[in-house]
Amino acid sequence: MIGAGNIAKSAHLPALESIPSVKVLGIADVDERRAKRIAQRFHIPRYYLNFEELIDQDSIEIIHVCTPPQVRLPIIEHAASKGKHLFVEKPLALTVDEALRIRRAVTEHGVKLTVVQNYRCFPSARKAKRRIERGYLGNIVSMQGTGLIPHPANQSKATYFYHPAGVLFDFAPHVIDMLLWFNDSIVEKVFAFGGDFTERMGFTNYAQILLSFANRAIAVADVSWLTGIEGMRFTVNVHGTGGHLLLDVRNDSLTEFHGVLTPIDDLSKSVSRAIATSKGALTGSYFTNPFAYYKQLILNFIDAVEKNRPPEVTVEQALMTTAVLEAAKKSIDEDIAVNIKSLLGIDCYESIIRSLGEERIVSQTHL
Repeated sequence: MIGAGNIAKSAHLPALESIPSVKVLGIADVDERRAKRIAQRFHIPRYYLNFEELIDQDSIEIIHVCTPPQVRLPIIEHAASKGKHLFVEKPLALTVDEALRIRRAVTEHGVKLTVVQNYRCFPSARKAKRRIERGYLGNIVSMQGTGLIPHPANQSKATYFYHPAGVLFDFAPHVIDMLLWFNDSIVEKVFAFGGDFTERMGFTNYAQILLSFANRAIAVADVSWLTGIEGMRFTVNVHGTGGHLLLDVRNDSLTEFHGVLTPIDDLSKSVSRAIATSKGALTGSYFTNPFAYYKQLILNFIDAVEKNRPPEVTVEQALMTTAVLEAAKKSIDEDIAVNIKSLLGIDCYESIIRSLGEERIVSQTHL
């Protein structure tokens, strides 16, 4: 485990503790007090201040990277060079250049890498993916994804959130990943509006991102740190030639309809969501639900390593998410539509197209 912050102690380490076949051998962090405290809490035999020293241990097979994205590249490159597989918190990187270097490192050294996209594991999201893949919606025409969350200052004193792209690389990776996961095509162009709504913060805190896909589908992602005062809103709507899906990811609620959505449909949806949310609030599971699926993600990754198959979230998918978000920032700054092929380069773009077929097989096998 590299990085002993909140996501490590709240999600990764509890999940790892619950898997009998896994042993955490070490944790590294630049803050010695924090590293020592977390090591003691989770009964980890050794803690390190130097990530190279931890990675170089021969007995370690998988590295969990829980650091801020600004410092991940050297960690991932060193781990890959030592033959370690990598389980990485989102986002993969803050720039396409860094993401390409990561892809090159894991490819050259033959190691597996996956990026945490835990919202894919919500039952409603899994069901939506199955319905789309089995053709119940026909061909996807358009999608809308919404990720409205409170400003990071509401829950953390960490300052690494406040780079120029801001919200684009905080919660937006979840929204973009879900849109790309649902539509088995490659993004061709990105156009975005947004920036610093206050004109005083100095980083992007709201944006709407328009995606154009090779299969002619279009999507828009609405992300903000400014409108989620009362809590998170994460929804994805999918509209096809044969039907519609309304997915409330955070509340794990899915409505499918063909034709007109009636008041009875609305009532049924509201009642089922209210019951599920109330149960979750009473048991406390509602507030920790996003962390509940880390065990499933870890077991899936271990299976990918042992069977030498692509992980569910591949480095190519994470790279494409990074490319979309960098394109959105470029579009906001320069008021232009950004061609993804020019951002990634022709060879990488075509390689990702080829990988889509393999990713479909993985998705259908492991849903």
